[in-house]
Amino acid sequence: MQALERILPKPRKVLWLGEKHLKFHSIRLEIEEDLKGVKRHIEDWIRERGVPIVEEGEATLKVSRDFSNIRRFAERMSLELDPNVLGSQGYVLLVLADPPSMEIAGFTEQACFYGLQTLKQLCTQLHKALKAPEVLILDYPSIPVRGVVEGFYYEPWSWEDRKSIIKFLATVKMNAYIYAPKDDPYHREKWREKYPLEYMGKFKELVQVSKENFVEFIFAISPGLSVKYSNEEDLETLIRKIMEIKMIGVNWFAVFLDDIPNRLIHEDDKAKFKTLAEAQAYFLNRLYEKLKEIDPEIQLFMCPTEYRGTEPTSYLIELGEKLNRNIGIMWTGPQVCSRTISREAAGKISETLKRKLWIWDNYPVNDYARDWLNLGPIKGREKGLEEYVEALFSNPMNEAEASKVAIATIADYTWNTEDYDPKRGWDNSLNIVVGPRCAPYIKTLARLLGLSTLWPEYSEIVEELLRAVRENDITTLKRLFKSMLEVAAFLQTNLSNSKLLLEIKPYTSKLRNYAQAGLILLDALTCKEKDVAWKLLKSAWDLINLSESLSKRIGEIPQFVQTEGRTFPSVQPLKEALYLLSEKACTGRGWPFKKPLVYTNVRRWIDGRTPFNAIDGLCDTGFKWFYNLRKDDYIELDLRREEEIYKILFVQGEQNVTHDFIPLYEISVSTNGRNWRKIGEFCSSTLELSLQDIKARYVRVKSLKDYECKPYVRIFKACAWKAPRVETTASIARGCLENLFDGDLTTFVELVNVRAGDYLEIDAEREIKAMTIFQDTELQMVLGEIQAFMNNEWVTVDLIDSPYWEGEASSKKLRIVFKVNRKRVKIFEILLA
Repeated sequence: MQALERILPKPRKVLWLGEKHLKFHSIRLEIEEDLKGVKRHIEDWIRERGVPIVEEGEATLKVSRDFSNIRRFAERMSLELDPNVLGSQGYVLLVLADPPSMEIAGFTEQACFYGLQTLKQLCTQLHKALKAPEVLILDYPSIPVRGVVEGFYYEPWSWEDRKSIIKFLATVKMNAYIYAPKDDPYHREKWREKYPLEYMGKFKELVQVSKENFVEFIFAISPGLSVKYSNEEDLETLIRKIMEIKMIGVNWFAVFLDDIPNRLIHEDDKAKFKTLAEAQAYFLNRLYEKLKEIDPEIQLFMCPTEYRGTEPTSYLIELGEKLNRNIGIMWTGPQVCSRTISREAAGKISETLKRKLWIWDNYPVNDYARDWLNLGPIKGREKGLEEYVEALFSNPMNEAEASKVAIATIADYTWNTEDYDPKRGWDNSLNIVVGPRCAPYIKTLARLLGLSTLWPEYSEIVEELLRAVRENDITTLKRLFKSMLEVAAFLQTNLSNSKLLLEIKPYTSKLRNYAQAGLILLDALTCKEKDVAWKLLKSAWDLINLSESLSKRIGEIPQFVQTEGRTFPSVQPLKEALYLLSEKACTGRGWPFKKPLVYTNVRRWIDGRTPFNAIDGLCDTGFKWFYNLRKDDYIELDLRREEEIYKILFVQGEQNVTHDFIPLYEISVSTNGRNWRKIGEFCSSTLELSLQDIKARYVRVKSLKDYECKPYVRIFKACAWKAPRVETTASIARGCLENLFDGDLTTFVELVNVRAGDYLEIDAEREIKAMTIFQDTELQMVLGEIQAFMNNEWVTVDLIDSPYWEGEASSKKLRIVFKVNRKRVKIFEILLA
């Protein structure tokens, strides 16, 4: 029974015949003569399992189009069995222990192939034998056409990725793949041009792999940006392009007219047609007629310009009326990325378009959220959708291997919509994609990624982590951080899929660094010696800084804003836990910890130029937009408590780069993150804004217009302190002197070519009683003097000989004098009491 629960997709009808199992060490094959493709797959599978194929095998595997033997068995058992419901893809599978036999029957070779996929999942390995339960399965799909559309933006799949995906589709009983990468220039911008010979060779290989695996290869083309619907030459050009692909064995084609202007753009078209729908219907009807004249077996469908929504529009009504009924029309659901697709919504659009729908399902696609992986199952698709749906295609992620997890759950849904259960589908999908040993670890990773951008979930691990931090539960904290380390280590060692390992590595690396930092912070929290605690705190933040230099996100809950096409974290619980631990380690010793959290709704950035780089206090690092600036793009500081803000620093622009700053922006503050008070509008690339009587927790800089530039923010700082006057005779290599008094133990100033006798001079304009100095554990001054200005002269009051130093110093003015030549000295903070 357990083996049956693991089958994906879940079969329609399963009859458990008893407790007996068929077990065999050798097998005899009886495969119908013209089922050569299935025979090859069977032989490969049996040999892979180490079971000999012999004439006198312990068991027999029969595969044919003949149902008579299975019918006789059903009659003897008084079972109802009607093969007529199977259609061209359904099959019947019978496994018996006595006589030891397995039989697959289907009306087509593809149907028999699907029966084989179920049998492969039923069988378990026993050394060099196979075992399967006695069972009768009658199975067929809900939705006839099920597959993947490679239709995302940015980095397309490699040719090897495509082969791997097509083979995987066959394994989970999907039967179609659409080639439509937006960033293939010959698919979209250069659609009129022929594909180079190297492309054609790759296409030919891909078509062959598709045929071998009973997957329909569908070639799509997107001419909508420049096509003239009234132009006969454009029509003939498109036909030639399609014929070029048909010559290598392709019979299914699609014309995508999505993501283009929703109006006629050419004067000739405006003169001939009243509407865009009329023009598109005319052009596609002509195309369909000419293609059918060439080959009646050719199939054609299209993606319209208006491809989402639940209400009939004039465009959709006219397209439905005028487009040939044999041309399929795609629809993404109520939204571009639809959280739900109901029978009611599908029925309304199906009625409008006067045909069953071809659904373009934008999950698990992440081209709008390139720093997240969607590893959770498909949800929100209503049972019985097949009443109005002919086909459903998943638009996957740029990460091909990681996409397989969600694709398998979509295969589960589309095959059997009535019995689809996301939890069961996800469990079985993970077993298929990564195997049962790695499945729990990928599941944990997925939950730490928020599961998906469409259906985000707050991870139980992170919830427990935050609770343990607040309750000072050291035992639980250690267990949780160690479990995160184990996830990263186990997958690195045991995940056999090297391509998937490469795709998840930025996330597991970041998780490993976070977890190691957490364990070090726990040591700092319980450490009694302040100098050791400072070294531990510094080590932990070195790891956190390393993690923050990576653009990928983990331990954050994604928030997808459909109307803007933006995804950003609603909360950052894992980072918040590390901040809370850092704060506890500091405040318990009288140290400050004023490190802000940083949020942004900017769609994408790259490694080493992340939002965190805007708050590191360094002018030689920064946060760089990956795409052009959009109106309402923002970067926001969360000071983590309400503070009086004295000054805001906002420095933009990279050296030797022009137009890389936000030209017009608004600065606002808030106490709760919901109600914002506008401070003003600014256009300066370097802003030092002094404030009075401003208390806030949040500070936001927001762009007020679109602009063709990729901004670079070097410094974003909300100063909740009044720094003393400070100067130095040494040269500054990195950072600034203000970093020494900002209450943030992670920012610093780095001095270069320091000579004996150089100094830092501090004028606090008040009596200083004591001072604490935090230096780098390697780039330290080695030996220094604390001098106080007393009776109009500088008097040495103490020596500095360690990275962490604290002592008394009674004066308004103090000097830190370097006594040894040093190439570099890095100081993080100076506390004045």
